[in-house]
Amino acid sequence: YDVEALSTAGTASYARKTLSSAKSDLYYTSWFKIINQGSSSVFLQRFRTSSSGAILGTFVSSTGKLGYRNDQTTGQVTSATSVSHGVWHQLQTHVHINGASSQVEVWLDGVQVTGLSSNTESLGASPIGILELGEISTGKNFDVVFDELTFDTSFIRSAVTPYTIIDSAPLGTVSSNAASLSFSSTAAGATFECSLDNAAFSTCSSPQNLTGLADGAHTFA
Repeated sequence: YDVEALSTAGTASYARKTLSSAKSDLYYTSWFKIINQGSSSVFLQRFRTSSSGAILGTFVSSTGKLGYRNDQTTGQVTSATSVSHGVWHQLQTHVHINGASSQVEVWLDGVQVTGLSSNTESLGASPIGILELGEISTGKNFDVVFDELTFDTSFIRSAVTPYTIIDSAPLGTVSSNAASLSFSSTAAGATFECSLDNAAFSTCSSPQNLTGLADGAHTFA
């Protein structure tokens, strides 16, 4: 994965991207996997103005339902769509800024979410200047990993080809001849083939626990 939002002591965990130019209409998509959520809601995406004013955020509620919060009015909408833990999902949120006639649309795994789409909201007049990932609030414990973050001024097509994500593996130089690697796929029910040091691929599963490795660099595919 690209980034992990982790809090075990109630701290905020988030990242921000400042756009080169502010946009009044923007689609924001990311793959995410909730490893642990605790007993609170957790935000996944947020749109902000160039001066960091909060516009709208997309979250998973404490009961596991997808929703969004209008940060301008402090109102929120929670759908009946459940978000399962431990598997990868693709979330796409579309925000169109037009004062009291602003629009919001949300897709989960390529499917438009009932109750969160084609909604008219009052989101102010300031365009989107910053995209936020993760949870900025304190007092929550969570562990969410993210990958494939993208934004555009037009709808972002869902990837039709599944891909494999290395969830954990040794990094850099280690003082051990053993290694444990875990991985997952963006496609539910996917099977895997693995190769160590360019050997022939063979059926494998996660995690892979390797022992007796020779000194030096190794590649795992």
